[in-house]
Amino acid sequence: MNPLELTLGIMTAVGGFVDISELVFAARAGSAFGYALIWVFAYSTGGIIVFSEMSGRVAASESCRKL
Repeated sequence: MNPLELTLGIMTAVGGFVDISELVFAARAGSAFGYALIWVFAYSTGGIIVFSEMSGRVAASESCRKL
C-alpha cells in the first residue's frame, strides 16, 4: 500500500466536510444557540472520524485491486 494514496484518500474525505461554509454555519449556530448544540458537534466529529477512516480504507483497497 502506498502511503501517499492513503493520505490522499483521508484528505479527500476530510476535505468534503471541513470547509469555510461549515465554519460559518457553526459560528452562526453558536451565536444563536450558545452551548445548547455542543453535543451535535461532538457527535458529528465522531461521524467524520469514522467516515474518514472508512474512506481511507476504500481508497487503499481500490489501489490494491489495480496491482
